[in-house]
Amino acid sequence: MTEIKIQSETKTDYSSLIMPAGTVDAGCYQYEIKGTETDFMDRLHISALLSMMQEAAYQNAQSLNIGAGYLDPMGICWLLSKISVRVEKLPRWLDDITVCTWSRGPRRLLFLRDYTFYQGGIDSNNIIGHAATEWFLAQSEGHRPIRPDQVISADLIASHQSAPAAFDFTCPKLKNLDIATAEEPILTKFADFSDIDRNGHVNNTRYSAWAVDALQAWLGKSSGKCQLMPVYITGLDIQYICEVKFGSRVDLYVKSEDETSILAEGRIHNSEQVVFRARVFYMKSEQL
Repeated sequence: MTEIKIQSETKTDYSSLIMPAGTVDAGCYQYEIKGTETDFMDRLHISALLSMMQEAAYQNAQSLNIGAGYLDPMGICWLLSKISVRVEKLPRWLDDITVCTWSRGPRRLLFLRDYTFYQGGIDSNNIIGHAATEWFLAQSEGHRPIRPDQVISADLIASHQSAPAAFDFTCPKLKNLDIATAEEPILTKFADFSDIDRNGHVNNTRYSAWAVDALQAWLGKSSGKCQLMPVYITGLDIQYICEVKFGSRVDLYVKSEDETSILAEGRIHNSEQVVFRARVFYMKSEQL
């Protein structure tokens, strides 16, 4: 067991955190679940969890001098490529959640960052989930990828590459749904003003919300009922393929994988251009 050094922005004193193998600078950040971050069952939206992950990644990267404060003047930004989340349960309104995150360094162009989620303080008995993400560095204008060793010190890269992994699998490459051009989408979304982030495209958290909306629409269509379906999200994989710019129209398609997961795909309207693929894991209320 190896101590992971914690750099915390919260009021809670996280002096140390024990994880299996590897030493890395980590950051732990505590949040109280707001009503605006929850669904009609008072459970945290998975998109809100991704938002917390994004903020935690920003804070931790800043503390390591590889965040926006360091990269912005250089005309460089972080872009998300893939994400995998698995949760045993999602916290409810007014619950607390602690998001711990650490860098695992680059593998070629991709930079790995993992997470562990706690409810009720940092303790192995309070773990409610994990996540893994893949990022790459790019020019702010045009988003052309940049090699990590051109920006980040070799010493920092080497120390982070020995950090522990949250999962025993890598973020998956999701398969093409083979949707016929004439097939009607389950849902259509628009890249409106409130969807666009500082990188000039739809923020990564919005895709997760779109995927869950597509799941709800598909469940409603399958049941023949136009009503909210009480499902609990237990996991999510997203592969970001192509940027979605302001004003774009995105058609969403869904195919069932099994009783507990669906595959979703977003395409630019009247085009075969795929912009993202997602797998959503869920449980219906009667399965709990």
